[in-house]
Amino acid sequence: MTLYRLSYISHAAETRGTMREYVSKQISEVSSKSNKAMGISMVLVHVDDYFIQVLEGSRNKLSYLITKIMSDERHSHVEIVGAHPLTSRSFVGQYSKIFDINSQDNALFQKYTMDEKFNPYELVPDAMDEMLDRIIKIGQKA
Repeated sequence: MTLYRLSYISHAAETRGTMREYVSKQISEVSSKSNKAMGISMVLVHVDDYFIQVLEGSRNKLSYLITKIMSDERHSHVEIVGAHPLTSRSFVGQYSKIFDINSQDNALFQKYTMDEKFNPYELVPDAMDEMLDRIIKIGQKA
């Protein structure tokens, strides 16, 4: 089986306060079980009003999952920002890591803030690749 990495960004459904915590917890619980069963490892960052996710697994499983994500009401404007084969997993022994971050409190995302607010859709490809690499390193350490 050839491994692939697929990365995407999406606009998160309007969630604040306890609803946001509920959505993050719900995604975490469901994805942990289903991703492990499908052999998909991933890191998901819920930053401000956006999701940024890096998924690793077989091509057909990732295709199935991204189709499912695109129809999930918690996501809108899903944009695939990277897809390529891998020689090995980045998240060895881990299947799901989810982080809920406020960009104003996090130096990583402050670096990629163009205007007053963080917006991943505004990033040029090199900046997106750099940010994704840094997110992968966060997922590896967690």
